[in-house]
Amino acid sequence: MLNGKEEFIEAGMTLDVFINLKGYNPEHIIIVYNSEIVSRESLAGFKMKDNDKIDLVKFVGGG
Repeated sequence: MLNGKEEFIEAGMTLDVFINLKGYNPEHIIIVYNSEIVSRESLAGFKMKDNDKIDLVKFVGGG
C-alpha cells in the first residue's frame, strides 16, 4: 500500500528503488514504512514484502 492505494512491485525490491521509480526525491519527503519513520540513509536496507504500508509525506510551503 502506498498512501492508502494498492501498489504492485517486484519481489525483493528495496524501498529506495521503489521511491525512485515513483518519481519521489527522498530529500523532499518523509517516509513512513509500516508505521515507522525511515531515515534516508537506511532506505536501501528495507526489502519490501506483501502487505507493507508506505506513506510518503511531501513538504509543502506556504503561508
